[in-house]
Amino acid sequence: MKTIEKRKPSPSNALPKFKFFELWPPSNIDFVRLRFGFYGLSAALVAATIFFLIARGGPPLGIDFTGGIVTQVKLGRGVTQEQFRDALSREELDSNVQSLGGGEYLARFKKEQENGLDEKLRKILTGIDATGSSAVLSKEFVGAVVGAKLRDQAALAIGLSFLGIIAYVGFRFRNLIWGLAGVIALVHDVLVTVGFLTLVGYEIDLVLVAALLTLAGYSINDTVVIFDRLRERMRIFPRESLREAINRSVNETMSRTIITAGATFLSVLGLAILGGRSLHPFSMALLFGIVIGSYSTFGVASNLVLTWAQWTGFRVR
Repeated sequence: MKTIEKRKPSPSNALPKFKFFELWPPSNIDFVRLRFGFYGLSAALVAATIFFLIARGGPPLGIDFTGGIVTQVKLGRGVTQEQFRDALSREELDSNVQSLGGGEYLARFKKEQENGLDEKLRKILTGIDATGSSAVLSKEFVGAVVGAKLRDQAALAIGLSFLGIIAYVGFRFRNLIWGLAGVIALVHDVLVTVGFLTLVGYEIDLVLVAALLTLAGYSINDTVVIFDRLRERMRIFPRESLREAINRSVNETMSRTIITAGATFLSVLGLAILGGRSLHPFSMALLFGIVIGSYSTFGVASNLVLTWAQWTGFRVR
């Protein structure tokens, strides 16, 4: 007589297992075969950026680098930042207004706007606040020498970050080519992003330098993930060709790249829409940088390792 085994009923609150990779279907794209197309697109973007920057005489620099006037303003109750900005525009004063909290704001003006600035500010504050509680708290001059020093320090910060990445990635993967490939992709990302910011009319200031450094860290993080998967495959499958290992590594991490980049893009998009004018340049730099950085991660960085190995005949380990 057969005994019928009764299955235990599953609890009603049991949830289906969640698999991360199912959010994006597995891909099988031959990225190596497309590498010359990626190289051509990147070369075109970099060449167009350099030509555009030369034609414009370099990227437009903010007063942090060129010198200007920084004023701290206290707005009365009920007076908004947008009202202050609109009043500045009506007086033909081009200024970057940043909130300091507590109704206080920092307004930056170019050196060319110095003449009559005090009188215009008094007129503006009187016009938008009938109570007379709005006032200029402080006024400082940023000289050209200070601006040049800040410019040099910003360039040094970016250069040192690149050298640090080369050293760390090269040490971590025991081969300098990994670090060089990652930094070449980073230079590509930062340069094209600077060209984009210049094209849309943003001035490069310390806030945008911070955005570029953030972009560099974000981009190299994606690149290292692919490099780590590639090195793991080369260790587990030593007979697999470098070409095949790169294709499989990039495809295996593609879902992670797209999902991470997409989630970050949506977060920054919310910041760009709701963050106000003062955060708009920073947000736009990150939005464009996420797109170009994700592209260079799977299209440029890994393929540079293969190209270097083919040209030099040196074995990548």
